[in-house]
Amino acid sequence: MEACATSHNWGREAQEAGHIVRLIPPNYVKPFVKRHKNDAVDAEAIVEAALRPSMSFVAVKTKEQQAQAVMFRSRDLYLRQTAVAIQAFCPAADNFDSGRGFAAWLGLVPRQNSTGGKDRFGRITKMGQRDVRRLLVTGAMSVISASERKGRCDDPWLANMLKKKPRLVA
Repeated sequence: MEACATSHNWGREAQEAGHIVRLIPPNYVKPFVKRHKNDAVDAEAIVEAALRPSMSFVAVKTKEQQAQAVMFRSRDLYLRQTAVAIQAFCPAADNFDSGRGFAAWLGLVPRQNSTGGKDRFGRITKMGQRDVRRLLVTGAMSVISASERKGRCDDPWLANMLKKKPRLVA
C-alpha cells in the first residue's frame, strides 16, 4: 500500500487478519505513475514500486504513534499560527519604549483611578489586541503548567513569581 494517514489503520487491520503489510512512501511511488492520476494508474504504480528489490518500506504505525504525530503536528501548526498572528497584529517593537508599553497596548496593565496624589490601580483593562493577548496568555500558562508537571521551574524569575503570586497572576 501507499503510505498515508489511513493506510496505517488499514495496515493494522490487515496484519490482524494475518497478512504481511508493506507500506511505500508516496514520494517513492510517484516516479512510477505513467499518466494522469486515477485509482487504476496509482495501483499499477504501487505494484511496480513494490516489486523493486531495493524499495524501502515504512513500518505500520501503532495508534499511539499516530496520536503522538497528530499532537506534534497540531502543536507545530499552532506555534506557526501564533507567530503569524503576532506578526500580523502587532506593530513593530521599536514603537514601544519598554515591555510595559507593549503590555499596555495589549491591555495587560491595570486601570488607573488616581486622584489627589494617590495611585489606585484596578483590574486589568483588557482593552488591547484580544487575539495576541489570548495567544500570549495561553503560551505563558503552558510554560507554568509544564514547570508544575516537572515539579520544578528552570526560570528563577518565574519560580520567584509563582512563590509570591497565584499562577493566573504570575
